[in-house]
Amino acid sequence: MSNIDHMLASIIGKDKEAFSSAFADEMRERLATSIIDKNLNISQDLLADEEIDSEEVEAEVELERNESVEPLEELRGAKFFPSGYTFKTTKDAKEFAVALKHMGVKKNNISIKGKTISVNLVGGRHHDTLVMIKNLAKDMKASINEGNVIGAIREAHMSENGVIYTLKDAENIHILPEDAESIIQIHDKLNGDNQTVLRDMLSETEESYYKVLNFCNKKT
Repeated sequence: MSNIDHMLASIIGKDKEAFSSAFADEMRERLATSIIDKNLNISQDLLADEEIDSEEVEAEVELERNESVEPLEELRGAKFFPSGYTFKTTKDAKEFAVALKHMGVKKNNISIKGKTISVNLVGGRHHDTLVMIKNLAKDMKASINEGNVIGAIREAHMSENGVIYTLKDAENIHILPEDAESIIQIHDKLNGDNQTVLRDMLSETEESYYKVLNFCNKKT
């Protein structure tokens, strides 16, 4: 039985301590996996370059620790486009909201409209939590309403600071006004089928988003 399953069972059983324990176990496992992956990358670098010294290794470790934290200066003033989770009943939605609070999500980061709940968490450091939230919503049979990527891009084009858009893999991307302009120019020239393909690529992952952006920049 996975930690997500334990979290779901504790919601049904209204067992706050069991939920907190399962949540903590899942976060520890994710953190351990992340550290192992990063240490493996560093060890491979050491094998490739025997001249590297201990200070360089420490600097590399510190960089890896901090690389996922997005600078607040870059995000300040940008509008946020979160994904929404729509449940079959208001009871399920309320239980999900309780679970979010047990996860440490603050009340002002949770938007509740009937049976739909949106979570506003910005920054790479929240990625694992967002993935767990998405998995928990799926296990509770919620439908996931991905934000309209073209709507977010058009909003970014008209804004001063751009917007923050949550991709399907739960990463956040900062869409800048100048980037939005290039994408819109190409998108609006395509036929319906190709527009759908473009939108799918824009909303999948950070890598696929920047592939599309680079293509659009070259064509405009």
